[in-house]
Amino acid sequence: MIEQKIEETLEDIRKLLISKNREYGNAYDNASIFTDIDTKTRLVLRIEEKLSRWNTQLNNESDDTDTITDLIGLFVHILIRQ
Repeated sequence: MIEQKIEETLEDIRKLLISKNREYGNAYDNASIFTDIDTKTRLVLRIEEKLSRWNTQLNNESDDTDTITDLIGLFVHILIRQ
């Protein structure tokens, strides 16, 4: 049962990442407009921002599904870069 839930969840995340990639472009290939920091550092900064948002959501007991999915996506992009 848990294996099926893992497969379904990962498939949903895979579809979302591909959809966002097509809509917004490659998160790890896009050049920064305002700074010249490297891509991995930009991804880590985005993760830090998402973790801060997640902490706020936990304190407010709000739905954090989108933030968790965004974090997973950012970690996937870092794995792709390595």
